[in-house]
Amino acid sequence: MSTNIFSLFYTDDTSSEPPSTNKEPSILEPVPDGEPSVVSEPVTFQLVERATKRGKTSLVDSQGFTYNIHSRRPYATYWQCTMRPKGNPCKASVTERDRILQAGKSAHNHAVMGAATAAKIISTVKSKALEDKLKPASAIVNEVCVVLNIILFLLAVNLFITAVSFIFLIISIILSA
Repeated sequence: MSTNIFSLFYTDDTSSEPPSTNKEPSILEPVPDGEPSVVSEPVTFQLVERATKRGKTSLVDSQGFTYNIHSRRPYATYWQCTMRPKGNPCKASVTERDRILQAGKSAHNHAVMGAATAAKIISTVKSKALEDKLKPASAIVNEVCVVLNIILFLLAVNLFITAVSFIFLIISIILSA
């Protein structure tokens, strides 16, 4: 049985009240043919080397979900979502054929938990540890965290400058009016 999202909110109103004269379009109405509809960006994928606890490759999509290899065949590699709790494992998957990654039919049943960022940090720490095997793990983690903190600081400064510029623009528009 296919359920239309509009039918979930539709109620058959048989009351004696006159119909509303409000001509504002509803979000529940379908988009007319002449108007553009909202198009979501396509999902892209990136392989992250040595991202798992056992040093295996992980797949990260542009939405922040991560996948590990479920099985390999000569013609394809099947990836599964890494959120696998015993009671309710996520059924989202990705199929890789001829280096082309295609998302499966099942959607994720959970929110993004920052796993993509964590996988990239883990991968960076592991690669730095392999470069200098005598360096303490705490020093490597601190080094990576310092770099990340600098990047976050620069992003915050950039955001602050943009906000101040916007405020000055608003003030100048108000004063010129």
